[in-house]
Amino acid sequence: MQTFVEFLKQSMRLGSVDVWLFALLVGIVLLSWRRSRSWARAYFGVVLATLWLLSTPAVAEWLAGLTDGDYVPIRRVEDARGATTVVVLGGGSYTYHVGRFFLSETAGWTAFRVIEGARVFRFLIGPTSSPKLILMGGPTQRHDPAARPESDAMGGAMLALGVPLDALVFENRSKTTREQALEFKRMFAGHESEPFVLVTSPTHMVRSMGAFRAVGLNPIASPSALASDGDRQRWQPSDDALMIADSIIYDSAARVYYWTRGWLAK
Repeated sequence: MQTFVEFLKQSMRLGSVDVWLFALLVGIVLLSWRRSRSWARAYFGVVLATLWLLSTPAVAEWLAGLTDGDYVPIRRVEDARGATTVVVLGGGSYTYHVGRFFLSETAGWTAFRVIEGARVFRFLIGPTSSPKLILMGGPTQRHDPAARPESDAMGGAMLALGVPLDALVFENRSKTTREQALEFKRMFAGHESEPFVLVTSPTHMVRSMGAFRAVGLNPIASPSALASDGDRQRWQPSDDALMIADSIIYDSAARVYYWTRGWLAK
């Protein structure tokens, strides 16, 4: 069962070549049968329209707004309810290595989470407050044994944003949201009832809040941005919009899976 779940997680994504090769194969099969050729035309039209709609910012961001749980970034110190810990969840990273040289970089979602984490960190600094940033994420490149943990890439990005090294805490074992919740509970032992700020993508926030609450923790949501600031053509397809749509579909399916396993707070 777990192997099948891992296959779906890696292959059945809008950004995966496997999905579109499968869609093309279905169309070819329909075209090969005379009785189904008229259906094939309609099928390819639906596939094209679906891809276009899901890859436009207007549709992708509208769908994101339906699934984000109405969580918004914290804007006032009072919203943090005295929290002095900020937890940033990894959302993917890349490790490039040649010989003895390694370079780790954050993937798109992780970069936005890092930016939000750095913003909240600076926001919470006060005369008597020295917040800590917990960076969570182990290696995500499953087929590369030399891949570095996500938290390494996140740490480098945090330093580039001006966050001091002594404010960072690295967690480098977790690979799923469930594991992140359990690992942080272990790190936060004895303080489970205390509030902390949880930073992740809007499309991931509902599942993350449920997963952390399910293990007895008290998170305060502060979702990151969906895309960079700037003018965007609302109806022009883009890779970023397709990534948003992909995350919505992925996380919706993951929420169902977590619910069946009892990993979400009721």
